[in-house]
Amino acid sequence: MNTGPANWSVSHLDDTVALYIALLKSILDGKNPDHNREGYYLAASGNVSWDDMYDAFAGALLNSNVIDSPNDELADESAIKGIAKVLGCPDYHVPSEFGGKCTLTTKHGESLDWKSQHEPAHILRTAQQEVDFVLKFL
Repeated sequence: MNTGPANWSVSHLDDTVALYIALLKSILDGKNPDHNREGYYLAASGNVSWDDMYDAFAGALLNSNVIDSPNDELADESAIKGIAKVLGCPDYHVPSEFGGKCTLTTKHGESLDWKSQHEPAHILRTAQQEVDFVLKFL
Protein backbone atom coordinates (compact mmCIF):
# COMPACT_ATOMS: atom_id res chain seq x y z
CA MET A 1 0.00 0.00 0.00
CA ASN A 2 1.27 3.47 -0.91
CA THR A 3 1.68 5.63 2.20
CA GLY A 4 3.48 8.53 0.54
CA PRO A 5 2.10 11.43 -1.46
CA ALA A 6 0.59 10.66 -4.85
CA ASN A 7 3.08 12.16 -7.31
CA TRP A 8 3.32 11.80 -11.05
CA SER A 9 6.16 12.31 -13.50
CA VAL A 10 5.65 15.28 -15.80
CA SER A 11 7.30 16.32 -19.03
CA HIS A 12 6.97 19.35 -21.25
CA LEU A 13 6.26 18.49 -24.88
CA ASP A 14 9.56 20.12 -25.92
CA ASP A 15 11.46 17.84 -23.53
CA THR A 16 9.65 14.73 -24.76
CA VAL A 17 10.42 15.58 -28.40
CA ALA A 18 14.06 16.33 -27.55
CA LEU A 19 14.44 12.96 -25.84
CA TYR A 20 13.10 11.02 -28.80
CA ILE A 21 15.24 13.00 -31.22
CA ALA A 22 18.28 12.10 -29.08
CA LEU A 23 17.21 8.45 -29.12
CA LEU A 24 16.70 8.44 -32.89
CA LYS A 25 20.06 10.15 -33.42
CA SER A 26 21.75 7.53 -31.24
CA ILE A 27 20.18 4.73 -33.28
CA LEU A 28 21.10 6.35 -36.61
CA ASP A 29 24.67 6.89 -35.35
CA GLY A 30 24.91 3.12 -34.72
CA LYS A 31 25.36 3.50 -30.96
CA ASN A 32 22.85 0.72 -30.16
CA PRO A 33 21.14 2.37 -27.16
CA ASP A 34 19.51 0.20 -24.53
CA HIS A 35 16.30 -1.37 -25.76
CA ASN A 36 13.67 -4.02 -24.94
CA ARG A 37 13.42 -4.57 -21.16
CA GLU A 38 16.47 -2.40 -20.60
CA GLY A 39 15.37 0.48 -22.79
CA TYR A 40 12.33 2.33 -21.53
CA TYR A 41 12.86 6.03 -22.27
CA LEU A 42 10.87 8.37 -20.06
CA ALA A 43 11.00 12.11 -20.61
CA ALA A 44 10.35 13.66 -17.22
CA SER A 45 11.66 16.68 -15.44
CA GLY A 46 10.55 15.26 -12.11
CA ASN A 47 7.38 14.68 -10.16
CA VAL A 48 4.48 16.91 -9.20
CA SER A 49 1.85 16.04 -6.61
CA TRP A 50 -1.61 15.36 -7.93
CA ASP A 51 -3.00 17.68 -5.25
CA ASP A 52 -0.86 20.57 -6.53
CA MET A 53 -1.94 19.89 -10.12
CA TYR A 54 -5.60 19.71 -9.15
CA ASP A 55 -5.30 22.98 -7.21
CA ALA A 56 -3.56 24.74 -10.12
CA PHE A 57 -6.07 23.60 -12.71
CA ALA A 58 -9.07 24.22 -10.42
CA GLY A 59 -7.83 27.79 -9.97
CA ALA A 60 -7.44 28.20 -13.72
CA LEU A 61 -10.93 26.79 -14.37
CA LEU A 62 -12.35 29.14 -11.72
CA ASN A 63 -10.58 32.11 -13.35
CA SER A 64 -12.13 31.09 -16.67
CA ASN A 65 -15.62 30.84 -15.16
CA VAL A 66 -15.88 27.13 -15.96
CA ILE A 67 -16.45 26.16 -12.32
CA ASP A 68 -18.01 28.04 -9.39
CA SER A 69 -15.66 26.81 -6.67
CA PRO A 70 -12.01 25.75 -6.65
CA ASN A 71 -12.82 22.97 -4.17
CA ASP A 72 -12.19 19.57 -5.66
CA GLU A 73 -14.23 16.54 -4.67
CA LEU A 74 -13.80 12.85 -5.11
CA ALA A 75 -15.48 11.62 -8.28
CA ASP A 76 -18.67 9.69 -7.68
CA GLU A 77 -19.50 6.45 -9.49
CA SER A 78 -21.25 8.28 -12.33
CA ALA A 79 -18.26 10.58 -12.91
CA ILE A 80 -15.86 7.63 -12.84
CA LYS A 81 -17.95 5.82 -15.48
CA GLY A 82 -17.90 8.96 -17.66
CA ILE A 83 -14.14 9.37 -17.28
CA ALA A 84 -13.59 5.69 -18.09
CA LYS A 85 -15.68 6.04 -21.24
CA VAL A 86 -13.66 9.05 -22.43
CA LEU A 87 -10.37 7.29 -21.65
CA GLY A 88 -11.53 4.01 -23.15
CA CYS A 89 -10.57 2.04 -20.06
CA PRO A 90 -12.35 0.00 -17.38
CA ASP A 91 -13.82 1.94 -14.45
CA TYR A 92 -11.29 0.45 -12.03
CA HIS A 93 -8.37 2.05 -13.94
CA VAL A 94 -9.61 5.61 -13.40
CA PRO A 95 -8.31 6.14 -9.82
CA SER A 96 -4.75 5.23 -10.79
CA GLU A 97 -4.95 7.36 -13.94
CA PHE A 98 -5.78 10.45 -11.86
CA GLY A 99 -4.07 9.84 -8.57
CA GLY A 100 -1.49 7.10 -8.83
CA LYS A 101 2.16 7.31 -7.91
CA CYS A 102 4.84 7.14 -10.57
CA THR A 103 8.35 6.06 -9.62
CA LEU A 104 9.90 5.81 -13.07
CA THR A 105 13.20 7.59 -13.71
CA THR A 106 14.93 9.19 -16.69
CA LYS A 107 18.16 7.18 -16.47
CA HIS A 108 17.99 5.98 -20.08
CA GLY A 109 17.43 9.47 -21.42
CA GLU A 110 20.35 10.71 -19.37
CA SER A 111 22.52 8.00 -20.97
CA LEU A 112 21.86 9.81 -24.28
CA ASP A 113 23.02 13.12 -22.75
CA TRP A 114 19.42 14.31 -22.70
CA LYS A 115 18.35 16.66 -19.94
CA SER A 116 14.97 18.26 -19.32
CA GLN A 117 14.78 21.99 -19.98
CA HIS A 118 11.56 22.54 -18.02
CA GLU A 119 11.32 21.98 -14.26
CA PRO A 120 8.33 20.08 -12.83
CA ALA A 121 6.66 23.23 -11.44
CA HIS A 122 6.30 24.55 -15.01
CA ILE A 123 2.99 22.69 -15.34
CA LEU A 124 1.67 24.46 -12.24
CA ARG A 125 2.71 27.92 -13.44
CA THR A 126 1.17 27.42 -16.89
CA ALA A 127 -2.14 25.83 -15.83
CA GLN A 128 -4.10 28.92 -16.92
CA GLN A 129 -2.48 28.89 -20.37
CA GLU A 130 -3.33 25.20 -20.75
CA VAL A 131 -6.95 25.73 -19.71
CA ASP A 132 -7.27 28.71 -22.06
CA PHE A 133 -5.88 26.63 -24.94
CA VAL A 134 -8.32 23.76 -24.35
CA LEU A 135 -11.29 26.08 -23.93
CA LYS A 136 -10.43 27.81 -27.20
CA PHE A 137 -11.16 24.56 -29.06
CA LEU A 138 -14.25 23.37 -27.19
